[in-house]
Amino acid sequence: MNNKSLEELIEFCKEKEINYLTKAKKPMAKKTILSNLKKLGFLVDINDEDDDLNTETTDIDLIIKRTHNYLYKSAGIVGSKAQNDIMRVLILKIFNILLSKNNPYLLSVLDDANINDKCLIKQAKIDKYKSYIYDISIFLKDHSNIKNDWNNFIKDFMSRLFDNIYIPEDANFNTPNDYDITRLIKIISNFKITDDFINDFFMKNGDIHESFLKYQGKVNSKELGQFFTPRIIIKSLLNECGFKEIILNKEGSNFSLCDLCLGTGGLLCYTYNYCKDKINPSKIYGCDIEKDTIKFGSASLMLATNQYNPNIIRCNALIENPYLFNKEEDKFDIIIINPPFGTKNKYKDLNKLFDNYKNRIAPNSEIEFKDIYPISSNTGTTLFIQLIIYSLKKDGVACVILPDGEVMTSTNNLTIRKFILDNCQILKIVNIKGGLFTNTGIKTKALFIKKCNNDNYNQEIEFIELNETVKILGNKKLNDKIQFSFEDNKKELTYINPNIEIKKLGEVCTLKNGANITKDKLINGDYPVIGGGQKPLGYHNEYNVAENTIIISKDGAYAGYISKYNSKIFVSNHGIYIDTINNITLKDYIYYYLKSIQKLIYELQSGAGQPGIKKEQLEELEIRIPSLEVQHNIVEYLDMIYEKTVKLNSEKIENIKNLNKQYLNMNIKTQIVFKTLGEIFTLNGNGSTNSKDITNSGEYPFYRASCNNPSGTHSNYDFDGNEYLLIIKSGGCANKPISNDYGIGKVFIVNGKCAANIAVFQLLLKNEEIYNIKYLYYYLIHIQSKIQELALYCTNNGNIDMKELMNLEIPIPTIEKQKELVEYLEFNDNLIKTLEQEIEINKNKAELLFKEIIYNP
Repeated sequence: MNNKSLEELIEFCKEKEINYLTKAKKPMAKKTILSNLKKLGFLVDINDEDDDLNTETTDIDLIIKRTHNYLYKSAGIVGSKAQNDIMRVLILKIFNILLSKNNPYLLSVLDDANINDKCLIKQAKIDKYKSYIYDISIFLKDHSNIKNDWNNFIKDFMSRLFDNIYIPEDANFNTPNDYDITRLIKIISNFKITDDFINDFFMKNGDIHESFLKYQGKVNSKELGQFFTPRIIIKSLLNECGFKEIILNKEGSNFSLCDLCLGTGGLLCYTYNYCKDKINPSKIYGCDIEKDTIKFGSASLMLATNQYNPNIIRCNALIENPYLFNKEEDKFDIIIINPPFGTKNKYKDLNKLFDNYKNRIAPNSEIEFKDIYPISSNTGTTLFIQLIIYSLKKDGVACVILPDGEVMTSTNNLTIRKFILDNCQILKIVNIKGGLFTNTGIKTKALFIKKCNNDNYNQEIEFIELNETVKILGNKKLNDKIQFSFEDNKKELTYINPNIEIKKLGEVCTLKNGANITKDKLINGDYPVIGGGQKPLGYHNEYNVAENTIIISKDGAYAGYISKYNSKIFVSNHGIYIDTINNITLKDYIYYYLKSIQKLIYELQSGAGQPGIKKEQLEELEIRIPSLEVQHNIVEYLDMIYEKTVKLNSEKIENIKNLNKQYLNMNIKTQIVFKTLGEIFTLNGNGSTNSKDITNSGEYPFYRASCNNPSGTHSNYDFDGNEYLLIIKSGGCANKPISNDYGIGKVFIVNGKCAANIAVFQLLLKNEEIYNIKYLYYYLIHIQSKIQELALYCTNNGNIDMKELMNLEIPIPTIEKQKELVEYLEFNDNLIKTLEQEIEINKNKAELLFKEIIYNP
C-alpha cells in the first residue's frame, strides 16, 4: 500500500468510509493517511516496508533491539510488555528449530493421540496448529484475522500442551493492532537461528532480560528481591573458582541439576554446557514465580540442551514446589542457585499455604513444613538455605549465592550457620565484590557445599576473592564465632559512609500525635483530614498543621505511610506529625529519607486486629545525616525529579485521560441504543477472600475496595473467565462522595483467575457479538462519578445497591464503532503506561542516588 499514490489512497478511504480530510477539509498528507490506515489495520501488504527489519540476522542483541524499537515506535509498547510480546513469538520460532532437528520429546508431545487427550479440537484445527509449530511464517499466509488465530492457537493448543511456557494470558498481545502483530511475527520469522544465536541466547539471556527492565526502571526485579546473576560471575564461579571441577570430580554420572530460583536460566545453562558428560539433560529442573522470566529460562534451556524441558515449573519454590515431596533417591545431585536477597515472608503464613498445597497434590505425604524448615524465620535468605539443603541428595553439591551481611557474620544468625554445618561440609567460600550484580551494590558470597557429615565444623575451607579477577586467599578453618569470613573475629558488615552522622529520629525531630476528631465533625471544608490511610479520610474547616508538614499514618493497613501536603491540613488522632526539626537537618531531607525506608517503617506495625505504629517506635529509628551541604544537594536533585520530571509526566497523563473523556463524549452521539447493565452483563456474585489472608506469595491477583488494584496475590481464587469486569460496590467518604481516588464504582478488566474480597463483584458479558468488553470497560471508567452517585452513606463509607447499578443505562454504538473507540483509547492507554514507566525510572534513579550517597563507603 506504500506504493499507492495519494489519489489511490483517497479512493481507498472513500470506499471504506475512512476520514482522509483535515479540519480545513483538505486531503491529509500521504504519510498521515498511511499512518491512520495502519492503526486501523488496513495495511494488508506486509511486504511494503523494505527496511532493515526484514533483513536476516543471527545477532541476538540486534534482534532484541530491532523488535523492541519497532514495538516502541509503532505501538508505544516498552519494557516488560514488549518483552512479553517478543518472547511469545520468539519461543515459537525456537520450537520451529527444535522440530527441524526432529526433537524426540516435541514429536511425542505432538502425537495426535496425546493432543486429543489434552485438546478438545477437531483434526483440521490440530493440523493447522501443528503447522504453526513447525513454521511460524505460516501465520503470515492469511493474516486477515491474525489476532484471533493467535488467540485460539495459544488458548486451545499451546497452553494445554506446553503449560510451563505458555499460559492462557499469552493469547493476548500487549500491542493492540493486527498490523503490528503481523509485523512482529514477520520480523522474528526472518531470524536465522544458528549455533551462534543459540550460544548467544543462553549466554546473554540475563543481560537481555535486564535490558528490558531498564525501560521500566527495574521495578519488577527489585520488588521480588531478584538480582539476576551476570554471566561473568557464573563463568568465574564455574571455571576459575572451581565449581565445574567439583562436579566433574564427583563420582558417577547421569546427574540431576536444579535451580529453585530459575530466573532467566543462566546458571543451569552454563553449568550444563560445561559439564555435559556428567549431567542428564532430561534431569534438569527449575522453578520460578515470575511468568515473564520463566519464559527466558525455558527458552534458554531448550536451546542449551536441544530439547523441550517439562521439568521447569512456575511456582513459589518455598511452598508450592512439587519437588518438595521427592523421595531421597529423587532429590537433586547438583543445585546452583542465586535465591532472592530481599524477600520477607511470614513463617506462619507460609506454613498454612504449604499445608493447603500439600492437601491438594500430596495428601498422603508424611512430609511436614517443619521437616523442610526447622528454623522459624521470616527472611527469604534463611528459608532458601533450608530449602536447598533439604532438596539436595546425600553427597549432593551446591553453589549458593548469598548476601555478604549478617547471615555470614552476626551472632543473630549463628543458628542458620550451624544448620549449614550440621548438614553440609563447606568446600569453598567465594567473596564477590559489590557492584558486580546489576541493580545493586550489595556484596555477596558464594558457598560451595556438599551434603554430608564429615566433622564439618573442623574442616579447612578454601577462601577465594572474585573481583575483576579471581584471587585465592588461602585455606583455613572457621573461627570460634563460626563466621563465614577469611578474617578472624570479623566485625558485622556495615555499608555506612564514614562521613555520615547517625542519630535517632527523636534526637533531631519532635514528633506529636494528631488531634481527635469524630466522624460527625467531618464537614465539607477546605482542609483535608489525614489519618491512618494513604488518602484523606474527609475534610474540615479547621487545620492543625502547616503546609509541607511530614505526616506518618498511625493505624490501619497503611500504618507507617509517609506523606506531606502542600496545603494546611488537619492531622487526626490516627496520624503522627513532625512538629520541629533541629538545625543539623533539613525538613525535606528527613522527608526523603523516611520515604527511602518506607518498607522498614511498615515492618514496625504490630497488633493482630488493627495494626498500628507508636510514636515511640518512630523516635527510635536511626537516621543517617550527611552535612547540610550534601543534604541540600540531595533535596535539590530529588525535588527536580519529583517536582518537575514526575510532575510533568503526571500532568501529561491527566491531559491524556481528559482527552479520552472528551473523545468518548464526542463520538457516542449517533447510531446508538441504550441498554441497562443488566441487559449487557450477568452479575455473578462477589468475592469471599479476606484481605488479612493476603501474603503476596500466591498465584492469583487479589482485588479489594481500592482505586489501585490488584492489591497483592492469593493462593485461592474467587472468579475465573476469559475476559470479564470487576466492579467495587463500597468505599468512599460521606463528606466527599465523588472522587477518582476512591475504589467505589471503579471497574477493572481481568483475564483468567483472580481473588477478591466481599466488596468486589464480577460482571460477565452476555453477548460478545454485539458488545465489546473493552468498550464497556472504558465507558464505565468514564462514568465512575455517575456510578458513585448511586451510593448510599449510612456510615462514613458508601454502599451501592447492585439492583440499581444493573438498571443503569449506558449508550451502545455499533460493534464496529465500539472497536474503533477501543483502538484509540488503547493507544492512549499505552502512552499513559509509557509515561508511568518513565516516572518509575526517574523515581528509581532518585532512590539509587540517595542510597549511593548515604550507604556506600
